Amino acid sequence: YEPADIVGLPVTRLAIAEQLERIEARIAEALLSSGLAKAQWTLQTRDGRRLEVELSGGNAAIGEQSARVVLLRDISQREAVFTALRDSEQRLNQMIAGSPLPTVVIDAQQRVTHWNHALERLTGVAAERVLGQSKNLARMVGLDNVDQFLLQSLLSGCSPESLNRSGRMSVRQSKTLSEGLEADIFIPGRGGRWLHSVAVPLRDTNGSLLGAI
Repeated sequence: YEPADIVGLPVTRLAIAEQLERIEARIAEALLSSGLAKAQWTLQTRDGRRLEVELSGGNAAIGEQSARVVLLRDISQREAVFTALRDSEQRLNQMIAGSPLPTVVIDAQQRVTHWNHALERLTGVAAERVLGQSKNLARMVGLDNVDQFLLQSLLSGCSPESLNRSGRMSVRQSKTLSEGLEADIFIPGRGGRWLHSVAVPLRDTNGSLLGAI
């Protein structure tokens, strides 16, 4: 819009229809307040494009008249980045949950963040029971012969040699994953089963440790 097109019109002229009622209520609330008000809404341009904007406003005096000054900041790019991050996280969660490989993910504090359906079927332990937990995870799934999960040992800095000295599992450095550990672990019960496990650290773009999978 050019100034001549918009001066004298209500600011809600820029609002999209589905947000109009909320914006009008927010403006009425802001007019009764003497402090700085902030809000976020979707603005529609004259050519029909939609922009995510952040509003901040406060009372001001223009000559002898009181006025409300509102600044608008285009945050469309920032919102697009946030949306892309949320979509990426959603895809990752779906990939882990739907993987046919039993998979567990822990954060840097060794708390379980993901426990997929395949692992539920393998262990008989529901995700709700272990999510957020960091202690006694091995015993929860019947691994009474080991102290902790392989990926917890990885985050604790345990070497394959120190883990092998316990005689409870056969651990080795992965040949294909530079920081990964591999282990063959025997699970007693139900006739006993041998599991081959692989644990790999998860890092951010700066190399800081985020957890392990």
